Amino acid sequence: MTSQPYVFPDVSSEHQPPAPVKQKWPLSVWILPDGIFALIATLILSVIVMIAYIAVQVGGGANLQELFGPNGTSIPSGLLFGLLVAQNLGFVGIVLLRTRLIRKLPLQWLGLTAPQPLRLIGWGIIFGILFVSLNFLIGLIFSYFGINSDQADLFQMEQGDTLGQTLMFLGAVVAAPIGEELFFRGYAFKALRENSSRRTIAVIAIQLLVVIGLPLLGLLAFSAYTWSDVSLLVVSLIAALGLSALVPSTRVRAYLISSAFFAVVHLSGINQGAIALLAATFIGGLCLAGAYDRTGSILPSIIAHAINNSVAFGQLIYCVNAYGSVQNCG
Repeated sequence: MTSQPYVFPDVSSEHQPPAPVKQKWPLSVWILPDGIFALIATLILSVIVMIAYIAVQVGGGANLQELFGPNGTSIPSGLLFGLLVAQNLGFVGIVLLRTRLIRKLPLQWLGLTAPQPLRLIGWGIIFGILFVSLNFLIGLIFSYFGINSDQADLFQMEQGDTLGQTLMFLGAVVAAPIGEELFFRGYAFKALRENSSRRTIAVIAIQLLVVIGLPLLGLLAFSAYTWSDVSLLVVSLIAALGLSALVPSTRVRAYLISSAFFAVVHLSGINQGAIALLAATFIGGLCLAGAYDRTGSILPSIIAHAINNSVAFGQLIYCVNAYGSVQNCG
């Protein structure tokens, strides 16, 4: 019997450390860039909607002066409804692109789930009443000091225009809550809940400086904004981020930062009473985040948001029909 030489097994590939997995940036640092992408998508969709609307109206025999008024500043309610829908489609599209196509996350991650619909509807009604009550209280406080927001002036409606008022109501009560809640609660709040470390907050602060702070300072140089506008926007965001960095709880950070973004976005087009609107929408954002955080579904926050908007627009429509304009309503 001849002995065979022992052959040592090849262990060169065994017990080797796995190849390092490339770490992705947390979703929380993509909130602001995705907000910018959503605004770009909204702009593109708005241009398409406007061109289509003008083409249909002009093709039907209308002229531009009839559509937009003698000064070209009046926006028809039908067009405004289309722009509202386009705006929210832009935000929804970007959220789905980031979470579903790029990160391959399930819809449940966004809170798009309703395991107990009646329970969720109940919570939505509760938080909706809370939202309206807080909004009313904050409005009373600022009105006492003579500070009132002119946000209602953004929504131009004509007395007796039932179709236009119905379209505006649907846009504010259906389209806006769905789009905004999916972005600010389903995406932003959830991403911040998962990762809002001090490093993440520092990255967001740098993004704010580059994307918002520097352009605003540039506009200030050309007198497009006042110092009060710049300070209100920048200070409110930096304050929220700074406070968040001091708070040890990731959950509280998510509440503060997502609500601050939600509030600042609503300042677009406001000429007076911005601080009152900022306070109301920030507190409202906390309330809506609470509805989502309490249930794990964005259905309650959508319902609560819709209740608040229905009360606000119901009052707006009443003022227009009864007094001719919001300004005459007192």
